[in-house]
Amino acid sequence: MRINLRLLFCAVLSVLGSIVTIAFFYPLSRFPWFGIIVAAGIFFCFYYLGLLQSRREEFSNKAKLFIGIASFILSALLMFSLKGPQNFLLGHSALLNIVIYGGTFFAMGMLIAASLFVLASIKWTITPREVPKRFFWIYFILIFSCGLVYLIAFYPAGMSPDSLASWRQAHTFEFNDWHPIFFTWTIMVLVQIWDSPAIMTLFQNLVLSSFLAYSFYQLQKLGIRPVLLFLMCLIIMVIPTFGVYTIIIWKDVLFSATILIFTVHLFLIVHSNGEWLKYRLNFILFFLSSFGVVFYRHNGFPIFIVTMIVLILLYRKQLWKKAGLIFAVLFLAHQFVTGPVFNWLDVKPSDPNEALAIPTQQIANIIVNDGNLTEEQLAYYDEILPIEVWKEKYQPHTVDPIKFTWDQYRRDVIFADFPKYLKTWGQVVVQNPGLATEGFLKHTALVWQISTPPYGYTNTYFTFIMENEFGETNKVISEPVTEKVTAYLEKSKSASFVKKLWRPALYAAIILYFSILLLARNGYKSTVIILPFLLNVASIMAAMPAQEFRYLFANVLLTFVIPFMALVKPKKGGEVENA
Repeated sequence: MRINLRLLFCAVLSVLGSIVTIAFFYPLSRFPWFGIIVAAGIFFCFYYLGLLQSRREEFSNKAKLFIGIASFILSALLMFSLKGPQNFLLGHSALLNIVIYGGTFFAMGMLIAASLFVLASIKWTITPREVPKRFFWIYFILIFSCGLVYLIAFYPAGMSPDSLASWRQAHTFEFNDWHPIFFTWTIMVLVQIWDSPAIMTLFQNLVLSSFLAYSFYQLQKLGIRPVLLFLMCLIIMVIPTFGVYTIIIWKDVLFSATILIFTVHLFLIVHSNGEWLKYRLNFILFFLSSFGVVFYRHNGFPIFIVTMIVLILLYRKQLWKKAGLIFAVLFLAHQFVTGPVFNWLDVKPSDPNEALAIPTQQIANIIVNDGNLTEEQLAYYDEILPIEVWKEKYQPHTVDPIKFTWDQYRRDVIFADFPKYLKTWGQVVVQNPGLATEGFLKHTALVWQISTPPYGYTNTYFTFIMENEFGETNKVISEPVTEKVTAYLEKSKSASFVKKLWRPALYAAIILYFSILLLARNGYKSTVIILPFLLNVASIMAAMPAQEFRYLFANVLLTFVIPFMALVKPKKGGEVENA
């Protein structure tokens, strides 16, 4: 009888949870009642099975508590990320809206927690094993062939103004730190082999394919079944957000690849309780992946610093010598390159205004909406840019129209008295907290919002070479391939469901979901594994100039490996009991 009561309780809760969750996304006037049957079935299965699995000894009580708390935090984040304008809720009573919001929060939280318990309880028979080298090459060939299709479709590359800026520096030797100099130097070396953008796209494809194949090979050695890894290879080959990025010459591609391999190395270190790094080859590989993080994008250096400090603190007994050596060498190398080497090469500094995207957008949103500003504050902002131009140029998703109004936007006023700028900005934010928050959230929507906002974002991908002084142009190798791949990419941006693939927040949600399981199974020390992802997202959110998918391309790559990391069986004597 107890089982029947439990089943009845789960069934009723599942139906109610499905109703309020659907009501969160759809107006009652066109409520998809049939969807309740499907949704209730999903809720019922996971809730009931999760209730049973949570009583098993897969996790300690602390781990179960962690899964519960983390699941409801993720539920709140997903609600915030998935919600649209929801104007249809305005006509409801306050009580009904409380029921809808509260019920959705509870239902999604329970669904996340229950599904994690079920996932953890599945007997995958994951055990470490010897894996022939041929598997690496199979993974590599599959992924590399995808990049070749895109190279044939858009030969020799996709090049935006940023791409051409790096290409120009590599050929003129007139360096600017707007783009990391090591990315420019990479182009300089490669064009000695073949002075064509195609050499860079081939190199990017080689790096991405090698790093992913290496990651899959290591995961297979730890027990992940090859059929699952082959399936992931097929997804990589099909997904538009990977293939097209093999042929676009952007620093973000190589940086994202280094974030991927850096994260994999951190996982191997944590899984082996530090033993992995004691081998000479592994030490060299970790040094190289750390080097890429530090030098291929400006926000990579702070990501490396924070991650390595945490790693050394967590494994101070096992790793302080080797990890400390890598930390010290790369820290000093970064200071040497950005100091004496930059001076010797006369590297021009990047525009400091690049770091002011968030303040600029908040100020603009307050001005446009006639926020609470004193006469003195208005006069100050009018001196930087005429007030009417602030209102004319402001776009919620990008700061470029304001900062690139070269003839009127006066950077000199800002940096002549930078403390005054910061002080005035702080005062304005305090006076207009709502508008300031709105400006921030709209500008950073690419980071946190899965649903597509009405103001969209600036750029998803580039498949052609912009007009340039080098005479570089696209050439059609196979017209049918070009037409089909172009149509496929365009369809991916317009199809209602598939276009979600162009929202980096979707990948972030998947990573966070599996990170809960990863931490619950491997303990608090495994936090360092997802730290590069978290720091990359946070740094982009703090200084993102425009909503461009490339800034968070690393999310796509990490989505291919972190779910498997969560499934790998923790090593005996690990940290599970401390979770």
